[in-house]
Amino acid sequence: MVINRRALVLAGLFVLAMVIVTLIRASTLSVSLLLEWFVVFNVFAILIWVSVLGMKKAGLKKMVARDGDILLNPREEDMLLRIAGGLSNKEIATDLHIAESTVKKHVSKLYTKLGARRRTDAIRIAEEKGLLKTEIVH
Repeated sequence: MVINRRALVLAGLFVLAMVIVTLIRASTLSVSLLLEWFVVFNVFAILIWVSVLGMKKAGLKKMVARDGDILLNPREEDMLLRIAGGLSNKEIATDLHIAESTVKKHVSKLYTKLGARRRTDAIRIAEEKGLLKTEIVH
């Protein structure tokens, strides 16, 4: 699992906030202290959730490693294998039980990441980059 730096910072701030709340109260555990902890916990949980959600949205964009390798998500890898197997968008949609428009979106993202304009470009680039690692789906 990739840890988002912002989520890590928010988690650290959460721990700091809990310590501060406890020190300010400087009393034994009580219902009001537990309630304050609960509120602080929920605020930070929401912030971390929003941060992770932002990370997932960022993951939809072109993912290229520092060394120039192209990183495909599992669905894009699946699309690539089926394209290399000669399947049409309609056939891919039928195989995966998804809408053809969804296939088109995945294929479009795949083309963007590979820098391809058409299926043949995508297959050629994928072969050059070593992305066709598993058996091609026919």
